[in-house]
Amino acid sequence: MNVLFIISGDLWAGAEVQTCSLIHALAQIKTFGLHAITFNEGTLTEKLYSEGIPVTVLDEKKHSAPALISGCLRVMREHRPDIVHVNGFKENLLGGIAARITGVRAIVRTHHGKGMIGSSVKHNIMERINGRYLSDAAVAVSNDLKRYLVGFGLGEEKIAVIHNGIDRRPSLDSNKIESLRRDLKIGRGEKIVGTVGRLVPVKDHKTFIEAAKLILENEPCTGFMIVGDGPLRARLEQQAREAGIDSRVRFTGFRSDVHELLNIFDVFALTSIHEGIPMALLEAIAIGKPVVATSVGGVVEIVVDKRSGLLVEPENPQSFAGACIRVLRDGNLRESLSENAAATVKEKFTLAASVGLTQELYRRAVLQ
Repeated sequence: MNVLFIISGDLWAGAEVQTCSLIHALAQIKTFGLHAITFNEGTLTEKLYSEGIPVTVLDEKKHSAPALISGCLRVMREHRPDIVHVNGFKENLLGGIAARITGVRAIVRTHHGKGMIGSSVKHNIMERINGRYLSDAAVAVSNDLKRYLVGFGLGEEKIAVIHNGIDRRPSLDSNKIESLRRDLKIGRGEKIVGTVGRLVPVKDHKTFIEAAKLILENEPCTGFMIVGDGPLRARLEQQAREAGIDSRVRFTGFRSDVHELLNIFDVFALTSIHEGIPMALLEAIAIGKPVVATSVGGVVEIVVDKRSGLLVEPENPQSFAGACIRVLRDGNLRESLSENAAATVKEKFTLAASVGLTQELYRRAVLQ
């Protein structure tokens, strides 16, 4: 079976991480022939190249929409895929048109989140066209997201829930952790509450910073780390300065070593107002980090409140701070949450399970 993936590739975030992991896993299965189209040269493209995956870059900054469709047509006619697997609104529209013209057997769309749905009337119309005419099967990364897509009007019979999955990687040894702490100028005895994600509104780092100020009033030996970059960085840095805690909040910017950084967190914090299945959350709990998160989207499919993490309502810095303080102060609670969460990932959120379900979806899609 030949599969062509189409993804923007302008970022290295959860969707790109999961897509890269899926492609890497499928490449180990000899019955699959793989190719990828990215609309930007970036980290995803580099990683696919390094793993020997053929990639065609159609730079969206240099090409119009018709030119991108033409480029997709050229690749499809050359590689003759059985499946075109698209990730994102734009990729679905442009790649879907090309796939229909070339007679590809099935178009599969992964919805990593709500995306452009609800952002404007135009995008809603385009997404209805995508769902009705330009996809034969769809993946929702959480049950919550499937309910949302069905409510929007996408056919329930087309949508399969396939949770994101990860391969468990070992945590760093204590010497490497201490070295990393020194590099980041983290003081001895300083506990770190950290978060990972794009600096965009849906992640609600504003609440994270508001909660940080409240935590420091009760736990003054706490430091905070915001890993990631995005359009809100300057505004968030200003917020930290105005709150008088800028010396305690570290903005790392984009980091390619997120797994290593997670090892120095004492609490992994997630303040999002919506999520699919966040990859950073899975990675954190897989290495035994206790979690405080908002009870939104697919998060509640990973974390059971007071068993595998503490859940709070979104946009409530007081509740979020209180939960973080509780975890920081209670070693027995940290250990219990960590063990239960890690067991959940091992049981339900493995990459092997995600790949197996994706293979089955491909088979059903081409037989329709």
